[in-house]
Amino acid sequence: STKRTQTQFLEVIMFHTTVQQLHQAAQDGALDTVRRCLSTIDINTVSALSNTQDTPLHSALIHPTPDTVDNKKSVFRLLMTKAQPELLLKKTHAGNTLLHKIALSDLLAGLVDEVLNHAPDLVHIQNRDGLCPIHVAVSNGQLAIVAQLLGHAAHPKNLCDDSGNSPLHLA
Repeated sequence: STKRTQTQFLEVIMFHTTVQQLHQAAQDGALDTVRRCLSTIDINTVSALSNTQDTPLHSALIHPTPDTVDNKKSVFRLLMTKAQPELLLKKTHAGNTLLHKIALSDLLAGLVDEVLNHAPDLVHIQNRDGLCPIHVAVSNGQLAIVAQLLGHAAHPKNLCDDSGNSPLHLA
């Protein structure tokens, strides 16, 4: 019984360590490390949350740069193949969806259609500040993403944040 308890404890420690590695590797765009993490742990680990309620999918979208964006997109796409559909709707602690994170950088514009093809309702989901992804894209000057969101029925006149501002007010 004690040996089984110790084994279970070690399994929990290994799981949490691997989850931390997965989140860090996703954020770094380290595709080989992500693959290694995914091969050693249960598929449900793709839904394991960080302390900010990010999934590894969210982590892959943090701070893209021209040097890291291709690897981050590859990591994101790999994680998408392992994710359950409801995971695409998961919000972070701040209420941001994957599309809110993507809307922060035109470098990630190539992911908009991919995400919305799997979860079209994301275009209308508000974060805790009442902002839809198009508000985020407009206020951050991400015009390529604004254009894509408009193509997915993100109507700027009809989407108002908690202060009553449409994306047109923020432009």
